[in-house]
Amino acid sequence: MFVLNFFEMKNSMDAAKGLANYFDVDIESVLNRIDKNYNLIDLIEDLKIELNYTYHPETLLTCRHATTTNDNLYSIRNKGLLNLKRMLEEETTLSTFLFSYGISINVSEKKFIYKNQVFPIYSYRKNNIEEEYKRCNSYDLYETNPTLKDDYYHKAMDLLYLKLYYDDCETEVFLDGDLKKIYDYDSVRYSPEILNTIENIVKYLDNVPLFYLQDSWAKKENCKYYILEFDVPIDCFVNSTIHSTFDRFWEISDIAELFGYTEWQYEDGLIDNTFFNNLFILKNLISKIIEDYAHTFGQIASSTIIDGHKIGTIIEHDVKEKTLYD
Repeated sequence: MFVLNFFEMKNSMDAAKGLANYFDVDIESVLNRIDKNYNLIDLIEDLKIELNYTYHPETLLTCRHATTTNDNLYSIRNKGLLNLKRMLEEETTLSTFLFSYGISINVSEKKFIYKNQVFPIYSYRKNNIEEEYKRCNSYDLYETNPTLKDDYYHKAMDLLYLKLYYDDCETEVFLDGDLKKIYDYDSVRYSPEILNTIENIVKYLDNVPLFYLQDSWAKKENCKYYILEFDVPIDCFVNSTIHSTFDRFWEISDIAELFGYTEWQYEDGLIDNTFFNNLFILKNLISKIIEDYAHTFGQIASSTIIDGHKIGTIIEHDVKEKTLYD
């Protein structure tokens, strides 16, 4: 097992040691070959790095995750760090909080329930909206409520759809960055980010706009902000994370072809994950060596189980407590 912790790499030497240890190459060769003018193909060939080779039986990336809760992490310790689907559908602090306002979300059936009325969750760009309401047996509600035909309501529901189905309820984490960078991600500093999305839907469904979900969460007794740390196997990250160092095949075509891959293999998903994992690690370690940063964000696949007893706490304080970064 090999653990890559970009947070602990405070300087170029730390990152160079990480690269040398991971790819089993000489540290002096790494230091002599990598500078701001490096050529990746030449570097791979000079250091004899084999991107198709499994260097370690299991490689884990250290992650940090910001969250708020008022149960002293009891639910996370006992249930683990849940994906968004489980947080909404199971009995959790989030689902219990929403239920107290008459809100529940059935992710599996694409249903948003508010005060015992069922509203379909749909993509504004892809779905026939009338058919979605018929599917949920709430077409009469759609016909008699002009608000539900409002373009802004459609966009609000579409955003929820994106989070739940396009993003597949993935768990978002930090893979690099100092504490200030994590604190600056203020959409989760005081409450779960999903509450803002839900507020923007509910305000169209009620005569009294529900603008206070986020504030109410932050005002709960003993509500605390946490930065958690844990290790996750690299194979548990979604493709958008591992492919984050490039956008299109042509950006890595010379490297892919060096290892025997063609564009059609890339487009058909036939390139082995080992190649992409090693390329992700190599490019991020090089970035740490020459620029002192790696890829900041990652998305963990929703099927991943993160054991609550293996989660460490980096920061813990009341959500209203000021910090050095405020």
